[in-house]
Amino acid sequence: MTLALQAALFAIQLILLVWVGVFLVRTLRRMYSGHGDAPFIPTPSNAFTTIMTALDIGSSDIVYELGSGDGRFLLFCASREPSARYIGIEHNFLLSCIARTRQWLSGIQNVEFRRGNFYNTDISEATKLYAYLLPSVMDRMLPSLERQFTGRLASRAFRFKERDDARIVALSERPGFHGEHQLFVYDFKE
Repeated sequence: MTLALQAALFAIQLILLVWVGVFLVRTLRRMYSGHGDAPFIPTPSNAFTTIMTALDIGSSDIVYELGSGDGRFLLFCASREPSARYIGIEHNFLLSCIARTRQWLSGIQNVEFRRGNFYNTDISEATKLYAYLLPSVMDRMLPSLERQFTGRLASRAFRFKERDDARIVALSERPGFHGEHQLFVYDFKE
């Protein structure tokens, strides 16, 4: 192989490596700095049982998680109450792929991860909702929830400004920085 050909192959490899690196950095930056309205901050696994109990998930429930991230909460729930159906809505492409991969590796079948914008998602079939979203997002979703959702919603850390009927469940003994150790539980009725 000539020196010129080796230099050309090296340049092509270098360009590809830089392109892949830029793609990964941009994807990870979006993943952790927030894509759209909310950053990816996973719910701690030590709160899963308390949240599941507050939602009162039963065998006939259809549970949605708005902003399902890497899928760990819904996969936990599905392993504890396998008769219910679980649907995660996540906008971030990488997180959506991670959730699907985790599901495939776990072998759990009663969970579906959808990539999409939960503002535009029909949630009328849901009986239970879980969200860990910023206050502005919660308030923006409220009119849609009041129109199309009948059931129980649990929101970690953030409550609706326009509703004061939340039941508050402690997720930890510590007060937390912004209420992240509190769960606000709402019942939406027809």
